[in-house]
Amino acid sequence: MATFGVVSRYSILALMLIFQVACSTPPPRPTDLALGDYRYVRDYSRWMISKTLAENKIVGLSIALIDDQQVVLAEGFGWADREREIKAAPETVYRVGSITKLFTATAAMQLAERGRLDINSPLQRAVPEFSIRSRFKGMVTPRNIMTHHSGLPSNYVNGMWTPDSAPFTQLAGTLGNEYLAHPPDTVHMYSNLGFSLLGHAVQAVSGQAYSDYIQQALLAPMGMSHSYIAASLNEGNDSARAYSQGEQVEPVPLRDLPAGALNSSALDMARFAQMVFADGSSGGHRVLRPTTLADMLRFQDGDAPFDVQPTMGLGWFLSRRLGEDAGLVASHGGSTVLYNSMLMLLPKHKLGVVVLTNSDTGFGTDEKIAIEIIRQALRAKTGIRALDDDEPDEDSLPPDAEDTKALPGRYSTQMGIIEIESAGDGFKVRIEGEDEKLDLVRQENGRYRFSYKILGFMSVGLAGLEDVEISRAVMSGREVLLFHTDGFGMLAGEKIQPYKVRPVWRQRLGRYVPINDAGGMLLKSVDLRLEKGLLLMSVQAQWPYAHEAETSKLVLAPVNSRQATIHGLSLGTGDTVSFTERDGEVLMHASGYLLRREP
Repeated sequence: MATFGVVSRYSILALMLIFQVACSTPPPRPTDLALGDYRYVRDYSRWMISKTLAENKIVGLSIALIDDQQVVLAEGFGWADREREIKAAPETVYRVGSITKLFTATAAMQLAERGRLDINSPLQRAVPEFSIRSRFKGMVTPRNIMTHHSGLPSNYVNGMWTPDSAPFTQLAGTLGNEYLAHPPDTVHMYSNLGFSLLGHAVQAVSGQAYSDYIQQALLAPMGMSHSYIAASLNEGNDSARAYSQGEQVEPVPLRDLPAGALNSSALDMARFAQMVFADGSSGGHRVLRPTTLADMLRFQDGDAPFDVQPTMGLGWFLSRRLGEDAGLVASHGGSTVLYNSMLMLLPKHKLGVVVLTNSDTGFGTDEKIAIEIIRQALRAKTGIRALDDDEPDEDSLPPDAEDTKALPGRYSTQMGIIEIESAGDGFKVRIEGEDEKLDLVRQENGRYRFSYKILGFMSVGLAGLEDVEISRAVMSGREVLLFHTDGFGMLAGEKIQPYKVRPVWRQRLGRYVPINDAGGMLLKSVDLRLEKGLLLMSVQAQWPYAHEAETSKLVLAPVNSRQATIHGLSLGTGDTVSFTERDGEVLMHASGYLLRREP
């Protein structure tokens, strides 16, 4: 799937954007501001958010800025329900998506404090019905689930989004024929499936339904009275309606409640931030011990064979992206496609911001808004000017000699298959699904940025890629591409090495259609084909509210005569695809789907 399908828009739109940005300037900063005066933060935030909503066609957005136990800014922008003319407000309830994982992790750590959940023991101890096949050593534990190092597949796709989803607790008993995607404790692999299983553990050891436990042990003690766990938003004037490309649509319910089913408001999320700043206390209630909270906000990774750098606490994403003076940045975003959210904290300075949107066009902008507001808030409270993101160099540098030899090739990446080829004294990149090639421009730090030349001479950044740098590395004997953005380094993809496709796999080529689709994702088909010497799965799927189906190409690496894995080390890789024959038919099994080859 081409995640960044943006190249074809550039020639005229990019020029228009250049002139638009040049004419749009933030409000002037007063010279008489004392520390703790947030007037400019309010003015700047209103200007920036109004501008961002207009540029990205976001229908509604709510924010809250927290300074320790005070909410110093809480506002809504645009519409919670445009058709009924209900404005967005700080009390508006949104689906906050994967921010839910912070609550699932907090619940797990509560139970660990009470001696009811051992986060270092096999998950089966808490959830006996859980089983999954493995070709590797190591075990799945609550701890490595919380750091996304469990080795579990990223998702169990069939039935994940559907109007009639089965209870998430059925997952544990349906994984017996699935395989771990990677060895536990070796690679960071974000896993919704893992957090659904962790939520199952919370339910099992607490003796309460997961949603009831979250309500009674977390939401109620913190005074989050507008928040609740549910597969969908409740009907009501305080619920934000969802918009796709500016048009109201009906969201599909989510099966995986512990991974993404919290519904909340900006003001309620501010209460969660205040609990963190109060060392685990809220409204006279002890939610977590200070030592437990400190453990959750401590880097738990960085030593695994494929870790690029430390990025995870227990549930929290951690970085030093704003510099040492700013201290640790603890954050988590969430996206249910139509709703996008970001919670970002600076624990050292007890500053936090939450941004919630109800539009698919808000993806990515929620984080940009959050980081800009927290920069301004840090300066207002302390006088510290946070480290800014590196700006691209004006001029490109010649490629590194080693890169000239080693970088060209095909890679399985989060953006699909990309091809890097030598071009004169530089490199060209073709991203799957795009007709035009991009330049790779080498920076002073030795990394490369994507660039595209308007009219053949003006080099500009790419929307969605302008803040991304790439580099190559060899990790545990495997050639990989790394992405570097916003203070994070992450595995982006792995170089595809040539291999011989055995006759048994050639006999399975063809088009497969699902025969047990639980709905929601609306998987259309899978085409198994040979392309440029590679065994590929071309997957066509369509979201219920999407305007058209999307196709993604995945490289398969055969394991034996009946099984292959999705090649690579980035998100969604390592999953096993199995083949069987039944009554003369060839069947494919992948992520809960059973597919039959068409005649």
